[in-house]
Amino acid sequence: MSHMHSALHIFDFLQQIQSSISEADFDILLAELSSSDFIPDKQAPSQFTVSIAHEIPHPLIAELKDISTTAMAKPTFHSMLKRIADGYNLLEKVASVLKEDYLIADFIEAMRIGDPYATPQEVTASVNAFVESLEPPALQDEVNSILDSKRCENSMALNYPQLVEAHNIIHDEVVYQRFVELLEDCAMEGSLWPQIIARIYELIQSQRPQVWEQLGLLLDRVSRTDDKPTNSNREEFVKRNFFDSGGRQELDADIDRARMEHTLGL
Repeated sequence: MSHMHSALHIFDFLQQIQSSISEADFDILLAELSSSDFIPDKQAPSQFTVSIAHEIPHPLIAELKDISTTAMAKPTFHSMLKRIADGYNLLEKVASVLKEDYLIADFIEAMRIGDPYATPQEVTASVNAFVESLEPPALQDEVNSILDSKRCENSMALNYPQLVEAHNIIHDEVVYQRFVELLEDCAMEGSLWPQIIARIYELIQSQRPQVWEQLGLLLDRVSRTDDKPTNSNREEFVKRNFFDSGGRQELDADIDRARMEHTLGL
C-alpha cells in the first residue's frame, strides 16, 4: 500500500478521480493541479472543485481537500503534486503496460518525482536502469516506445516515426539515448537547425561513424519536410532529393557553418 501523500498515492488517487468524472473535467483538474499558481484556500476548495463535487465520491472529495491543504502548507509537496499532474498522461500510459502494482511503484520511484533536486540526467539514468530491469524484453520495448513518443513531443527536430527510423539506423541503445537527449537539450536551448546537425554529427562521428551516411540522409529529409514527392517515380524522387551532390553539399554546408559559429563563439 502506498504511503499517504507519496507520489504513488497521489497517482492512485488521481486514477480514482479520473474514473469518476468526464475526460474534459479531468483534464481541467490536471491543468489546475499542475499550475504554478495552484495554492488553494485552506477553508474552501477551488470553484472548479465545487463544480465537480457532485460527481466525485465523498471520500475522494475529502482527500482532495486534504491534498490541497497540504500543497498550500508544504512547497515540496506542492512541487511534487505539480509534477505528477503534469506527467500524469505519461504515467498512465506506462502503468497500463506495466500492469503490476509493484512495477508501477518502481517506475514512479525511478522517475524521481518526489525528489525536487534530481537533475534531468539523474532521472534519465534512473528510468533507463528501471526499463533495462524489466522482463521480458518485449515489455522493455513497449515502455521504451511510450518514453520515446513522449520525448518526441518535447523535441523540436524529429517526429516519432523519424525517431524510430533513427533508432534503427543508429542500432546502438547507448548512442541512441544520447542522440535523444541531445535533441531534448537542443529543444530546451532553442537551438537552430544547423546547430542541431553539427551536434548530432559530432556525436555520431565519435561513437558510430559508420552510420552517419544513413543518418545524414534522414536529417536531410527532416530539413525538407515541406517537400512532397510530385514525381510518380518514387525512386527517382528519393535519388534526386536525398542522394544528389547538391543535397549533400547543403547538409555539409550547414554542418560547416555551425562549426564555424561555435568556434567563433557566435
